This record gives sequence, structure tokens and C-alpha cells, in this order.
Amino acid sequence: MKENLKVREINILSDIKNLSEVRTSVSRFLLAEGMDESQIVDEVKLAIDEALTNIIEHAYQLQKRKKINIRLKFAKDKLTVILRDRGRSCAWEEIPEPDPKRYMREEREDGWGVFLIKKLMDEITYRPNKGEHNEMVMVKYLKGGEGR
Repeated sequence: MKENLKVREINILSDIKNLSEVRTSVSRFLLAEGMDESQIVDEVKLAIDEALTNIIEHAYQLQKRKKINIRLKFAKDKLTVILRDRGRSCAWEEIPEPDPKRYMREEREDGWGVFLIKKLMDEITYRPNKGEHNEMVMVKYLKGGEGR
């Protein structure tokens, strides 16, 4: 039996100003596909926002006009988000968890992105640039799916 899979692709340039457009597109896509749990929609949008911010700031080092591809795959039991860029790769698994006490003492607002992404999404896979592109795959299981 073939899985009922809906796909939405969004292409943006690496500018923080484009993040609101992505949040709006993600919301519209999920709502159009019948996703009615606003908490899950908000969690997915925040995870995507944090991942894109990291791509823009770290992979592209704030260079504007670099391409980022976002693909959303929606099935009845899970949402898969695939982000692709051609920037600098990172050692994703080596990024330490933030120290909340130290961050509060230092009044740091940065450094929470990877921690949040890991908390908000159910699965994350990062494949660094091997001559082509970096790829981050994030999965959120929905009602009735694994992990929910």
C-alpha cells in the first residue's frame, strides 16, 4: 500500500529576514494538511527557525544571497524536515549542551539552538558537506506515530 505523502519545498536565500516567510509557509502547509495541534506546529517552526539561523550565522557566516533548501514531507504519522545548504559544515554531535547557570550569569542569548532542536524534534540526522551539500533531517512523530 502506498503511503499518502505530501511534500512542500521552500527555497530561500541566507538572510535572517527570510525566516518569517518560512514560518508562515510551514504553518500554512501543516494547517492545509490537517495538522490541528498548534503546539506541534509551533515546535516544528521553532526547530526549523533555530536550524536556519545556525545555517545563516555559522555555515554561511552571515553571507547573504546563499541558497538554502527546505523540504517538508508530511505523512499521517510523521513530519520530516530536510534542510540543505552549501556552507561550512560542523561537528554536530560535538556541540556541547548549554550550561544554563553560566548562560544566565553571562546573560547569553545565543548557544541554545542545537539544544532546542534536539528537545523539540524526535529524530535528528546531520550529514556534513561531502563536496555537495550539508543536510539536516529532522523528524517529528505525530499522533499515532512512533514516539507519540
